[in-house]
Amino acid sequence: MYRNEKPKISVIMPVYNGEKYLQKAIQSILLQSYPYFEFIIINDGSTDKSRNIIESINDTRIIRIHQENKGVPTALNVGIQKANSDFIARMDADDFSLPNRFELQLKFLLSHYDYVAVGTNAIVVSEDGTKLFYTNQPQTWEEIKSHLPTTPFFHSSVMMRKKHVEMCQCYDENLFIAQDYLLFNRLAKYGKLANLSDALIEYRLSPSSLTNRSRKTNRILNELLKEAIEHDSINKSKIILLNNSVKAKSKKWKMSQYYLRLGTIYLYKIPIKSKAVFYFYKSIICQPCNLTSWGFLILSIQPTILINIWKKIRNI
Repeated sequence: MYRNEKPKISVIMPVYNGEKYLQKAIQSILLQSYPYFEFIIINDGSTDKSRNIIESINDTRIIRIHQENKGVPTALNVGIQKANSDFIARMDADDFSLPNRFELQLKFLLSHYDYVAVGTNAIVVSEDGTKLFYTNQPQTWEEIKSHLPTTPFFHSSVMMRKKHVEMCQCYDENLFIAQDYLLFNRLAKYGKLANLSDALIEYRLSPSSLTNRSRKTNRILNELLKEAIEHDSINKSKIILLNNSVKAKSKKWKMSQYYLRLGTIYLYKIPIKSKAVFYFYKSIICQPCNLTSWGFLILSIQPTILINIWKKIRNI
C-alpha cells in the first residue's frame, strides 16, 4: 500500500458535450491503483448533460470547474493553473484509463529524472467501443526524437512534470488543434520523452476526432511546428491558415474520414475485406468526390495477393 507522502498527481480532463462516455472516463480515473491524486474536471461550456454527470459523482478528489466555452487549450491551462501537484496527467472525456496507468507512469518518472513526459500505448476502439487493435508506439527517446516535429503520443495517455510544462508556457491557446504537438516539441528542449510499452488507455476513434485531418491541414501544421521550434515563435498567418482549414471541414467530411480510417484498419491491421469494403463504401456515400476512398475501395476488392504486394510496396 502506498504511503501518503508519495507524490500526488493532478489529473486534468476538459469536457465539452461529452455525456456519452463521460461517466466511464471518470470512473476509470477514480479506480486507479495509485489513489493519491486530484482530479480536475473542466466543464467547458457543455450544453448536454455533462455538467449533471460531473456533479453527480461524489469523490473528494474531484475538483469541478464550470466555465463558458473557451476551447480545449484554454481549458487545459485553467486546469494546470489549478493543479497542486508535481505531475500532470492528461485524460479525455471519451477515453478510458486502465487501472495501473498512473502507478506505472509515476514509477517511470520517479526513476528517470532526465525524462519530462511519458505516454503509453493504447487499445484503439471504434466509436461504439469495439476493440480494433493494440498500438505499437515508439518507446525510446531515440525513436521519439526521430519523429519530431510530429509526436507519437496519445495525448490522453501522457503524464508530464508540471514545472517543465509551465516552463513551456503551457498550451498555446491560439491553436484549434495540435496544441499537444507544440507542447511536446517544447518539452523536448528540457528533457527526454518516452512511451511505456503497455497499452494503458483505450483510445476512441470518432468522427469528431481532431486527428481526422486533411493532407493540406497536416502540411500547414508541420510547417508551423518546424518554424515554432526553430525560431521559438509562431507564425500568426499560418495559425490563421491552420484554424481556417480545420473550421472548414463539414460533418459529412468528418464522417467520411472516420469511415475511411475504419476501412484502412480492416484492410491492413485486421484483414477482413468485407468490412473494409463496407466502410470505404460508407465513406464514399458521405463524400462521393473523395478520390482516396474510391482508391481504397478498388484496392479492397482485389485478390489478397495483390493487396499484400501493395502493402509491401507501401511498407505497411
